[in-house]
Amino acid sequence: MAGRLTLTGAARSGAIVAAAFFGLVLPPAAGARPSLAAEDPVTITVVDDGRVVEYVNCDGTTVTDMTDDIRFRIERAEDGPPLTVNISVSDPDIVLSTPYTGSGVPDHIDFPPGVPDVTVNIYLPERTSFTMTVEPGEGYEVGSLASATAHVEGGNDQHASCHDLVTETIPVGATPSLVPLSSMGNGAFGPLDTYIGGEWFELRGELPPGVIQPQDADASNEELSGAATTPGVYEFTTAYCPGDGSFCVLEVPYRVTVVAAGSEPTEAPAASPVEASPTFTG
Repeated sequence: MAGRLTLTGAARSGAIVAAAFFGLVLPPAAGARPSLAAEDPVTITVVDDGRVVEYVNCDGTTVTDMTDDIRFRIERAEDGPPLTVNISVSDPDIVLSTPYTGSGVPDHIDFPPGVPDVTVNIYLPERTSFTMTVEPGEGYEVGSLASATAHVEGGNDQHASCHDLVTETIPVGATPSLVPLSSMGNGAFGPLDTYIGGEWFELRGELPPGVIQPQDADASNEELSGAATTPGVYEFTTAYCPGDGSFCVLEVPYRVTVVAAGSEPTEAPAASPVEASPTFTG
């Protein structure tokens, strides 16, 4: 009768070693499960908290703007295949600034192949908190850093440089004088005489009839032209308002009295600017 070989646990272990040595392949033991590659963990962290600043105009009106966006980073393994990661956010009406979210409600991030991380910017101009969470999905597992909360904090308020009221009395036929805005020190972009002029210069109020503001794009806007034709009291303000014009860096208010020819004009008092250090969001 032919002999029959039965392997005990120890013997079978030895046989596996021998088989590995001689290049043989043994079938898996009963009940054993083939190992599967673990899915990549996806994590989320806060790169930057946001910051908002309140800008105060000379008339007391305020503008709140965000100077630093919120930034989240969602990370996965490097050189991975395309992957869609599900997310949830604390405010579904917010707009996520990244090319990987598509349109509609911000509920996912699309990773292109080989992209290991995606940074998401959020513009939220108010003091608040914002949370983003990685949700379960196919092709990945939620990592240990599954949720992150960014905080939008307030910075130092910025005030415009506000000049004292300039009064002047001129006769009919004369032109009011302007205080050069470039004489008011340095601003956020450096010496003011390097950027006075252009579309950010504003003249608000009522000029004396016959007096106009030069429209030459290369003019410094620090002079008026024409001649006053009608006696009366006229009030206007010159201002430098970068960006959308909601916050003016510099403002100079005027009250000009035009008198009939032959009347004695009154010399305008010396200018006395109020110094400030305005900044901009860019």
